Amino acid sequence: MHRLLEKQIRELTRSDGELDLVKFLSAVESIYVKADEERRGIVRSMQLMSDEATALTRELRESTATQLQAILDHVKDVIITVDEAAHITSVNATGQRVFGHSEGDVLGRPLSFLLPQLAEAESLSQQLELLAARLDDTQVDLAQHETLGLHSNGTCFSAEVAVSKTRLNRNWAFVVCLRDTTERKAADAALRDSEARYRTLVEHAPEIIVVIDPDLNRLIDVNENAVRFFKMDRDALLAALPESLSPPQQPDGSDSAATSQAHLQRTMAGETPVLEWVFSDAFANHIP
Repeated sequence: MHRLLEKQIRELTRSDGELDLVKFLSAVESIYVKADEERRGIVRSMQLMSDEATALTRELRESTATQLQAILDHVKDVIITVDEAAHITSVNATGQRVFGHSEGDVLGRPLSFLLPQLAEAESLSQQLELLAARLDDTQVDLAQHETLGLHSNGTCFSAEVAVSKTRLNRNWAFVVCLRDTTERKAADAALRDSEARYRTLVEHAPEIIVVIDPDLNRLIDVNENAVRFFKMDRDALLAALPESLSPPQQPDGSDSAATSQAHLQRTMAGETPVLEWVFSDAFANHIP
């Protein structure tokens, strides 16, 4: 018998040796009441801990969601999430601005509402799967997919999209990142047009034109007049060193390489030196 129990029984035994049942039952009841209070205290403590953990989790989730939303709303690219059936579940502020729709206008709609070209060959889900797999496969060209976006005013604009697949709230979803390339394509077209005009002007100029990169000390462009003047084809002329196009010395006895470098430095300083010079063609003929 446990010593504590033996002591309690001894205390509850009357002088005649009989157990005082009233006191005994009262003692048992008090033990059960004390145990129940301890149990209730533990339950309350656990409930408080659970409530605090729930509140902390909610606060962290809300804080993280708020921070994430702030980031998504300030990135320059359009970010759209769609479910496995390719229905739009969210679009960031940039996307709302680029497409001219509020988020409420597009939620639940198929992605083709914004990107009508995506589903021309197969279903939207299949197309998104292919694009997501293409992004994950390093053996495949990772250039972004070009498509057209449809603005709320009915006009289309050129765009590039990249798609990835991920889990959101235990379900698979697609994240579509899109960039409006209208301005870039216009700038590229303007640059090509400018280059074409430059090439036309250079090729039809009556002068001999040679363009030199001073850092690399090599020719980077020549026109047809220069090809005829130096009696070389274009590739050979572009491969020649600038100093090889002049004799070692000029008629006044000056060193051609040193003098040309001095004039080059004057040019880079903003001057426009005009001078007489003797060149040498492919047959070593000196041409003033």
